[in-house]
Amino acid sequence: MSPNSVDKDTGWLMSAYQRAGIPEYWLVDARSGDVRFEIYKRGKKGYRGIEAQDGWIRSPVLSRSFRMRQTTDESGDREYTLEVK
Repeated sequence: MSPNSVDKDTGWLMSAYQRAGIPEYWLVDARSGDVRFEIYKRGKKGYRGIEAQDGWIRSPVLSRSFRMRQTTDESGDREYTLEVK
């Protein structure tokens, strides 16, 4: 997500994917200090967030759990790693 895409990513794009039958919607927001990583599952009335368990979010579609790790490199830039189990 970027500053210019918030409305699109959290609004009309999510609605369009829901209408198209897309079973999951993933959202990553790294605009501020801590990265926000969410997986939404499609329901009859829209997407609902899947609750994290010990920091991991289980994807029903992929039958795996994921988490986004944020670290800082030597020059102070943020780095992100999607971990899978």
